[in-house]
Amino acid sequence: MKRVTANDFDFTGAPLFRKTATIPVASVVFGKGGEKVVTLQSGAAGQFAETINIAQLGDAIVTRSAGDSYIPKKFSNNFEINPGNSNEYRSKNFGRAIFQEEDFVIMAPWGEDQTIAAGGVVFQSLVGDSPEVYGNQGHSFEADYAREAADGALLPLTLPLKTQLQWANDKGEIVHLSDIRARAVYAREMVTDEKKSAEVFSEIIRVADIAILLLK
Repeated sequence: MKRVTANDFDFTGAPLFRKTATIPVASVVFGKGGEKVVTLQSGAAGQFAETINIAQLGDAIVTRSAGDSYIPKKFSNNFEINPGNSNEYRSKNFGRAIFQEEDFVIMAPWGEDQTIAAGGVVFQSLVGDSPEVYGNQGHSFEADYAREAADGALLPLTLPLKTQLQWANDKGEIVHLSDIRARAVYAREMVTDEKKSAEVFSEIIRVADIAILLLK
């Protein structure tokens, strides 16, 4: 499996994303120190342990399901109680991401290897005093993040690629158009016997190419 580092990537021209997912207050406990925290992810072969951490005193431990937890980095810096709903935390995180078509391993800033499946991203978080680079699984990233335009407008990644394409074109966002094109190429390659789906992705690629050319 390919191993990468932060130095392998240039985020200058990468699209901007903002985390919009929330965390229920009831899902968060603060560590006493020494707790084993296993983060699970799903791949072609089923669930696997993406990372295993040992909690330090005061670490926030978020439980997603039985046996599946994680430690958000710098929780107090990256999360706050949602003013509109005191039963949940909202994220402050935003940054730039580069889509990956291959499985890869990257050493996270917190000192653990992350195994990221194809379709995931390398993410440069811009929260705090200095950027931090780490991996995000594709399905988690799409569920938690939205595209952010230069004018601050947001569009959830859960929407169809065709809708994202129209939004990026309307906003004149070349970097988002390029990212959408890369995702469509990957999605088309994953299609096996669904000709219609392959044609949909091919059309997205064609329109993205034209839009990028016209905006340059």
